[in-house]
Amino acid sequence: ERVSIPVRISTIITMARSQEALQRRAEKRQRSLQEQKQVDFEDVKKREKIEQEKAMSRRRLSHYGPRSNVPHSNNMDSSRPHKKQRHDPETSKALIWAEQANDDKVLQNQALRKKYQETGGEGMDPEELERAKLLIARDERKKQKKAAKKQKKAAGESQVEERKEKETKEEAEDQQESSEADNSDKKTSQEGSSTEAKDEKDDGGTKGEKDPSNSPNKKGEHDAKSKQNAKSKRDRNKALRARYQETDGKGMSKEDIRRAKQLLERDERKKQKRAALEKQ
Repeated sequence: ERVSIPVRISTIITMARSQEALQRRAEKRQRSLQEQKQVDFEDVKKREKIEQEKAMSRRRLSHYGPRSNVPHSNNMDSSRPHKKQRHDPETSKALIWAEQANDDKVLQNQALRKKYQETGGEGMDPEELERAKLLIARDERKKQKKAAKKQKKAAGESQVEERKEKETKEEAEDQQESSEADNSDKKTSQEGSSTEAKDEKDDGGTKGEKDPSNSPNKKGEHDAKSKQNAKSKRDRNKALRARYQETDGKGMSKEDIRRAKQLLERDERKKQKRAALEKQ
């Protein structure tokens, strides 16, 4: 169905977009060309209205200054909806605050508590007796609330301490593993150096020459290298565990599967040991 629009609308839209652009937009939105022109014209009118409101606001601001100085009038900016009040006395409930106890009332309550605790309620008026029971029950609720809060705080602190202790144990175990790795590396290097010395002796090497690997600088470099090797070994072991758990050994070599099983068994032994220590 064709939609007839005025010539002026068609002229405005044609100035904004070319005929080809309008045709593409209409095909994309599954509309006819006239319908698309009508939609575009409505968008243009909306933008013009917004610009007019902005210009009106700028003129008003330049004339009156900040918004707080603008005189209230129903004729000004009638297009804007009035802001609804947050509190409507007709529909809102009237808040009635409880009467707060003054110093005399506090002293009277203390005397009632003391009298009830000393006499057990004997010789007291029924009204005073009921009031004293209410006060003591309220005090008991406050005590229970404070005790629960204190217990919750203590439980949180104990959990933090347990977590710190667990982290300390894990760090100690990691250090032990790295030291074992360092010892094994040192043992391997010593065996290699002894083999080299024996070979040099067999080849007729000079006796009494100083070994440069025994110098302090070389020793520090060796320690740093050992620590780096230990860290790399831990990372490899971690990756090996994760891969075995994800793939169940599929696509892994026999040596990697054997090593992964050993690492998982060791982790299980550590968990059992920690559980036994926590029970103690």
